[in-house]
Amino acid sequence: MFDEWSIHNLGDLLSLEYGASLPEINRRPGEVPVYGSNGRVGFHSISLCKGPGIIIGRKGSVGQVCWSEDNFWPIDTSYYVQAKENTDLRWLYWILIHSELFKLDSATGVPGLNRNDAYSVVAKHPPVNEQKTIAAILDSVDATIHQTEATIAKLRQVKAGMLHDLLTRGFDEN
Repeated sequence: MFDEWSIHNLGDLLSLEYGASLPEINRRPGEVPVYGSNGRVGFHSISLCKGPGIIIGRKGSVGQVCWSEDNFWPIDTSYYVQAKENTDLRWLYWILIHSELFKLDSATGVPGLNRNDAYSVVAKHPPVNEQKTIAAILDSVDATIHQTEATIAKLRQVKAGMLHDLLTRGFDEN
C-alpha cells in the first residue's frame, strides 16, 4: 500500500492561479460565491472558475485554504488551484491544509504567499483511489466535528436559558 506512494513537491501536483480583481462596487447580485484571502467575501452574478474548487489566501490571510462546492470567483488576493493529472482535488484540499502554507509568509509588509515557495513543499502522493478514500474519511470526520459543534452550540443556548430562569425565578417543585 505505502510502497505505491511517491514523494513530490506540491508544484508537481497542482498549479496556483491568480484570482481576478472584483471590487465590491462591480459585483452584481447573484448566487456565485466570491472568495478573498480569508474565505467568502460576498456574491456575484457570474463565476470565474468552475466548481468544485480550492481557494488559497495569497495576500493578507496567507495560506488560508477554502473549499467551494459550486462555481466561484476568487479575487486577486487569492490563488485558485488547478489539479494536475492523477491528483484528486478533494485530497489536495486536505494536503494543502496539512501543509500549513501560512508558515510560508514571505512578505515584509502585507503578509504574502509566493507560489514558488508553496510549490516546493513536499508531500506524499498515493494512487488516486487511495487519495479519494483518504479524502472521504477526512470529510466524514470533519462533518462529525461540525455536527458536534452545532449540538454544543445549541446546548450552550439551552444552558444559558436555564441558568437565567433558575437564577431569577427558581423552580417549581410540583
